[in-house]
Amino acid sequence: MKKFYILFASAMISIAGFAQDDEVTINGVKYRAKPYENEATVLANNYQKSSYTIPATITVNGNKYTVTKIGYEAFRKCKNLTSITLPNTIKRIHEYAFETCSGLKSINIPNSVERIDSWSFNGTSITTVRLPNSIKDIDFAFNGCKSLTTVILPNTTFTLSDSSFGNCDKLTTFYSLADDPSKITLRFYSFDYEGKTLYVKKGLKSKYQAAPGWKNFPNIVEMSDAKYKELTNGTTTGVEAVSAAQATESAKIVEDGRMVIVKDGKKFNTAGQLIR
Repeated sequence: MKKFYILFASAMISIAGFAQDDEVTINGVKYRAKPYENEATVLANNYQKSSYTIPATITVNGNKYTVTKIGYEAFRKCKNLTSITLPNTIKRIHEYAFETCSGLKSINIPNSVERIDSWSFNGTSITTVRLPNSIKDIDFAFNGCKSLTTVILPNTTFTLSDSSFGNCDKLTTFYSLADDPSKITLRFYSFDYEGKTLYVKKGLKSKYQAAPGWKNFPNIVEMSDAKYKELTNGTTTGVEAVSAAQATESAKIVEDGRMVIVKDGKKFNTAGQLIR
């Protein structure tokens, strides 16, 4: 029996050692790597740079980990931060992750993020929020974004509460890409609809005017085909969507949802290869 307890204790020690998380700093970014999950979380680390790029994976002690979370208060109060690039592996952005990053004016939320926790972006200078198709839950996420003017909602099923965009004094414009308003459940109990405009896909205005929550928008407008295509292709970078025939000189255009470079009447992809 004594031998059994010794062996059992040794096994528990081995398991505990195996399960121990690793904390490492790579290129100035601190991570917690979880061996059992093969996943890593970005941690707080008194970040001072203006720009950071988070990789999709990191390698720790020869093991590869997928970066799936931006941790609690990770970049909180990083006033120097103006740009951050997130990989298409991030599933969750934790509470206060970017709170009071006053220099952060824009962020690309990857189409992998499922949850954005409370006050993640409070106090930032973000002007436009585009929620990805992967989103399932946001709660107080953008509360207190005083510079926010525009929200783009995806064509997916999730619930949106008024607390998500509370105290966003400049917010006036919503774009809904949902082909059925019932996909997005609005819980706007105390939301101030006054002065707000909702843009919807052509042919869906009457559906939104009859849908719970949505019908309270004083202005519901059907967006143009060009605008809908721009938003659904994700071409919100300011690149003009024109045809190659219209481009009389070197230009970047969007054609069939992809970036094309036109030069001397010929079309090239972004790698510089001629498109035939």
